[in-house]
Amino acid sequence: MNIVGYHVRHAAFGEGEIVGQDDCYVEVRFGDEIYPFQYPYAFEQYLELVDPEAGEMVAKVLQDRLDADARAEQERQADIERRRQNRERNILLSIRAGRRSRRPGDAARRAASRRAGPAFGAAFKLDRDDELPADSSEELAAALSPWNAPAGVIASGQNAGKAIRMKQLKPGHLIALTRRPENATHENERIIYGLAMISDCRQADEDEMPNLSAEPENVFLLDEETSSALLFWNYYANLSNPQNIQWGTGRFRYLSADQTAQILTDLVTLREEQDDGEEIMAFFDRFMTINALDRERIPDNAGALLLEPEDEEDEVEAAQPEADAAAQTQN
Repeated sequence: MNIVGYHVRHAAFGEGEIVGQDDCYVEVRFGDEIYPFQYPYAFEQYLELVDPEAGEMVAKVLQDRLDADARAEQERQADIERRRQNRERNILLSIRAGRRSRRPGDAARRAASRRAGPAFGAAFKLDRDDELPADSSEELAAALSPWNAPAGVIASGQNAGKAIRMKQLKPGHLIALTRRPENATHENERIIYGLAMISDCRQADEDEMPNLSAEPENVFLLDEETSSALLFWNYYANLSNPQNIQWGTGRFRYLSADQTAQILTDLVTLREEQDDGEEIMAFFDRFMTINALDRERIPDNAGALLLEPEDEEDEVEAAQPEADAAAQTQN
């Protein structure tokens, strides 16, 4: 609509005349000065046409433009969401498939990846009533100040019934809270849903569970989408039978330097473009620095879900009936 020559009112400049127009701007003369205004958006707040019929026509142009802008923004947001979902789906598939650089049959390298070493953290099995009650990272941090960690008790011998001592855990080590999702029937579905760095670790006497504490800035309760990508068995394998995915007895498993670094590396990858990405990256940096770990020398994940059978006998063993496996994991 051509509105050159029409008069308008402006709250500060008074009445003026439109002396120029294109698809994006109108020029209005107020006295001896000419000012540009965005068209038609200026007529939403700043300009008012003196001619009521022209005002109605411009109002319709404005509404059509606003509606078009809203549709374009919805499409833009939908495109961003599609790209985010595709990116996270690819990350999830990458994590679940593993970053495999091992050649099939390279038994020496697989054996090296399974070798036990000093602990740099511990994963806890929290499928029972002792799961920490927390709906946010802040609540989880409060629950860990301190936390009577369910290390379990010695089952037999002269120390039967005494709390297991977590002698390898130290301040600066990682706590990984694990559980099986609701309605999950298999141990291979176990997720890591909470992470924290220990600030204090004490065990007053042999009858008490260890007391672990963590500072709030070093505690993270993960959302469902993130925790579903952090499958515990992508990182952990039983040393005696690596391809047998079962927790067995005990309430915790020590984690090696490689396993803790792999978990945090995947967490950084999953959250790097989210609101807490910088916070989680800082947490990763603190952990690696405190424990003197080299972030450039983190090996591929070597959990039980990612190990390849070495021969046909291993394939048969790894494919034991699910019912048998489920019966062995009832602890």
